[in-house]
Amino acid sequence: MTFLKSSYIIARSNEAKALGIKMGMPFFQCQEVVEAHQVMVFSSNYALYADMSDRVMKTLASFSPQMEIYSIDEAFLDVTHVPSLDLLDYKRQIRTTVLQHTGIPVSVGIAPTKTLTKIANEIVKKQPEYQGVLTITSASESQIDALLEHLSVEEVWGIGSRYALFCECVSSTDLWENRYPAACTQHHTHPPLPNRLHS
Repeated sequence: MTFLKSSYIIARSNEAKALGIKMGMPFFQCQEVVEAHQVMVFSSNYALYADMSDRVMKTLASFSPQMEIYSIDEAFLDVTHVPSLDLLDYKRQIRTTVLQHTGIPVSVGIAPTKTLTKIANEIVKKQPEYQGVLTITSASESQIDALLEHLSVEEVWGIGSRYALFCECVSSTDLWENRYPAACTQHHTHPPLPNRLHS
């Protein structure tokens, strides 16, 4: 299939990510990699995406009285009504039900804040041993420290590559070095990472 030079990458499999293909990258910049590794490339179908997203969101809504749709493929659910001892079964049920209703495998992260929830989700995507689900609501500080060792600063929700570059400039690329106010250089245009990790 021939793609225009104006085409951009909008979704990637883990295998494509491993090859260095980045979100938003112009297709011509990764065309050699795509051809060399026989990467399958498909045109976008936004009508289909919207339909599938609607089906997933309707399924998720049945699990919580409060849901915030964050994007076409992400949502936050309020699970405070679920007893702590039932959270593991609860998140497994979410994953199983969405798969049954839509055929789409999802990852489920549960944590006290949205940022930590996103971090939990990133971890389960990368580490198959969690089987798509991870709860860090009752994790100790040292346990969370160990989890964050697997993530770079720019992978944290709300930081991105430009803020990560700033952190590199102040030698603050280790996430948990930035967990405390004294560990990240203060800058009037860049709030320290602790405010972002716990917001």
